[in-house]
Amino acid sequence: MVINSADSVNLIFREQWWGANCFSTLSGVDLEQKVGQMSKTAQELLHALNESDLNAKFIPNENDRKTIVKVAHSLQVESSWQDVLTNIDYKADNVAYNRLGYILLRVRLIKNPPIAPLEVRPSYLQQIIFLVWNKLTKDYKMNFKFDESTPPYAFSVCTGYSPSTPIIDWTRETINLHKHELGQWAELYSGQFEDYREDVYQKRVENDLSNRQSEIHLIHRNSALIYMEPKNYTAYFIKDADTPDSTNYMYASVINPINKIRTIAFAMIALNSRIDADMKNLVDKDYIKKPVKEIKQDLERTSQLKNMLQILLAPFFTDISRSNRQHYTSVIARAVTLNDIENMWARISQKLEASSHELNAIYNDKQDETEKKQEKALGMVNFILGAGIIFDIIDFIVKGDTTAVTDIKFYIGVVMAVVLVVMLIAYFKNRSKR
Repeated sequence: MVINSADSVNLIFREQWWGANCFSTLSGVDLEQKVGQMSKTAQELLHALNESDLNAKFIPNENDRKTIVKVAHSLQVESSWQDVLTNIDYKADNVAYNRLGYILLRVRLIKNPPIAPLEVRPSYLQQIIFLVWNKLTKDYKMNFKFDESTPPYAFSVCTGYSPSTPIIDWTRETINLHKHELGQWAELYSGQFEDYREDVYQKRVENDLSNRQSEIHLIHRNSALIYMEPKNYTAYFIKDADTPDSTNYMYASVINPINKIRTIAFAMIALNSRIDADMKNLVDKDYIKKPVKEIKQDLERTSQLKNMLQILLAPFFTDISRSNRQHYTSVIARAVTLNDIENMWARISQKLEASSHELNAIYNDKQDETEKKQEKALGMVNFILGAGIIFDIIDFIVKGDTTAVTDIKFYIGVVMAVVLVVMLIAYFKNRSKR
């Protein structure tokens, strides 16, 4: 299965991080518990996996299927939730979501696994990701709206390589020499066929963002490879129970920002869909009949989400233009470009301006209608009050003649009642037409 040239190396698997962006209806302890259940669901699936669960059409080689099962039984999964936007008001399929973020699944080998780290190949992990992803999206769709159009973002972290060789200085020359191996890890979802052309692998290794010859950071749209020497991993990757003295740099400056930008891109696509729906409503006769309050709420929801996204994007663009941290800035710029953030933002702003203008026009028209109704209603009230004043005047003018006063009031009352009935009939006819 390995398609390396004779002088190539095999990278040694250390761990993977899967970032799944989504909206959620949950918060607080409920959110934490539900996300925690995901890791249990994923791990139970992996440890119960057998060869019959794998599609032979996609994995025709029997030995590969056996190894995938072996790898799956060797993995442990931890999950956590990372907030991107809180207290939002986003509705989809009649479900109200109040949170936007991403779920991080950290996948590592268990202690004393039945498989060697060197046997864990990117093509095997790709199949495992899809199995877990399909399970999670089905089991947790009640509380999470996932980006089902794309699988989770996959960071493959490798430390060391085999066969044993002197330490490799990762120059452009050595990267090109080992581009087959590096390319398989970097482009996880682009296929793992054995007969890819050289230029395909060349493209996969063109954008190494690392400034160090002991590391490789290949960031692509849906997956990435982070290669670090074991000592670098211990010192700089993540601060946790296993590496308590780490600076946490790679986790904080690569893993999280890339997932955050990708989640923002997901939200921008959702926002764009909402704006398109709003624009369709503008030519819908039934929508125009909606109460003015509901139209105003639709306008406010869309504008609110746009403003919140703008607030989120601002720090990233500030970092790109002002940060002195060269590597971090390069990572951010790469993620913004890969996710087409600037172009999407320009399109959304243009659409939102046009949509807001039309919604405002409908809103103002509805306001005018409401004011006219209020004027008519006020006219009726004034008419009725005016009748009372007329009766008081009659009482003042025709003093003492009770019969005359009664007769005059009766005839005036009849006339005014007829006028009032005619006004009410006309009012309700116009209202039913509208």
